[in-house]
Amino acid sequence: MSERAVAGGANGGTWGSKGRVSDQTSPILVVDDDSCLARGIKRYLTLESRYHVDVAATGEQAIEHASQRSYDVALLDWQLDPKGMDGLDVCRCLCRNYTEMGIIFITAYDDVRDKILALEAGADDYLAKPFDMPELAARIRAVLRRLHCPDSESRPAQ
Repeated sequence: MSERAVAGGANGGTWGSKGRVSDQTSPILVVDDDSCLARGIKRYLTLESRYHVDVAATGEQAIEHASQRSYDVALLDWQLDPKGMDGLDVCRCLCRNYTEMGIIFITAYDDVRDKILALEAGADDYLAKPFDMPELAARIRAVLRRLHCPDSESRPAQ
C-alpha cells in the first residue's frame, strides 16, 4: 500500500503516566471495518513510526480492546457495522471511560457538521479519507504531545 490511504518517521515513544516503560512505543487502536485500510494503517504505523498497533473492526471490539489494554490514541472510522455502534458512539464511550486516550477520526465523512459533531463528542482531531499516511503519523504525534505535556501547574514559573 502506498503512503496514501485508499478508500475514500518518528518514534512515538511513551511517557510514564500509564505504567509502561518509557522506551516502548505508544499503543494505537485502529477501529475501521475496512480490513484492507486497517492493515495498511497498521503496517505503516508499525514499520515507519514504530507504534504498537491493534485493530478492531467493530465498535464493540474497540471497547473490548480498550478494556484490556491502555491505548495512547484511537483512530476511529465513523461508519462501522450498521447493526452495532458507530464511531461517534465509540468516541463517546472511550472519552467517558478512558480519559487519557487521544482520539482521531479517520472517515470518509468530510462535511463540516460531521467534523463538529465528532469534535464535540470528544475527538481530538479529524482526518477525512483519503489521507496521506505521513500526515496521519504527524497528527498522532501532535495528539501525543498535547496529551503528555506537563500541566501548567507543574511548569516552572517564568
